Amino acid sequence: MIRVREKENRMIKLFPGLGHGPTGIFWFKTVGSTMDTAFSLPEKSIRNRALVVADEQTMGRGRYDSKWVSSGGDLTFSVILTEYDFRVPYSMIAAHAVYRILKKHDGRVRLKWINDVMWENGKKISGALTEEKMARTVIGVGVNLNSAEMPPSLESGATSYYIETGKILIKEEFLSLLVEELFGMLDRVDSGEVQGLLAEWESDACLEGRRVTVVNDSGYIRGTAAGINKKTGALILKSDLGLKEIYEGNVVQV
Repeated sequence: MIRVREKENRMIKLFPGLGHGPTGIFWFKTVGSTMDTAFSLPEKSIRNRALVVADEQTMGRGRYDSKWVSSGGDLTFSVILTEYDFRVPYSMIAAHAVYRILKKHDGRVRLKWINDVMWENGKKISGALTEEKMARTVIGVGVNLNSAEMPPSLESGATSYYIETGKILIKEEFLSLLVEELFGMLDRVDSGEVQGLLAEWESDACLEGRRVTVVNDSGYIRGTAAGINKKTGALILKSDLGLKEIYEGNVVQV
């Protein structure tokens, strides 16, 4: 593990002044999951917005226990929040931050409800997940940056920036830009601007008016997206049964 104080010059370059950056960085060569690692850190060693980063992740996970494995060229990290509001859809906000940074490099990315970033061909390039326990909330983020190929079990539905563009992104520089964007959003959350953030998510997702099918544990529902709830992030779907708010599920047709 590399602590921030042991790599002071590197971290100052990544997060100038560290005033807007993490309150501590725990950098690992290989972990099972950055989220599990974030929860395992003793309370006395962390502060709000500490960062856990791994060069490789072997047992990462997404929603519905899906697997997220990353190579050394990809980015996997978690943000530890000890000051948080359980009502805030942090994973949506984190995915939006990823979308904004990727879009600066290439405009062919799309936001997908709830917490995914997709390439224009419908393949997933990034996802976020939030879990709460032990008096902390952890936001886990994975971005497929520089993988030359996807595992056979994932190649039909996942991709990387390198696969789509043939270009390499420097992971540390991308992390710096992403953390700056995400922490700016978290500042706005702390200032009570959740509704404004979710309105921006809705605008960037261009979801309203589209016919969609949402699959969840209750089955599936088809309808027309009428936007999202600006307080909770729930998808508002208009169907033959009227308006319905959906809090969990996978949009399989957009």
